[in-house]
Amino acid sequence: MSDGIQEFGALLRRFRTDRLLTMEGLAQASGVSVRGIGDLERGRRAPRSGARWPPSRPGCD
Repeated sequence: MSDGIQEFGALLRRFRTDRLLTMEGLAQASGVSVRGIGDLERGRRAPRSGARWPPSRPGCD
């Protein structure tokens, strides 16, 4: 995978941990599965266009 995807994964993990969210909490708030969050954080998949970012649900601000 590209460096951009790896960088996004690192930013996502920092976003999540800075807000004291678990992967489960971010998954619930964002509408992305727990497995999807993990894959994104590890750079195993690229974010899809049209994804809500940042998540607009409670706990993500």
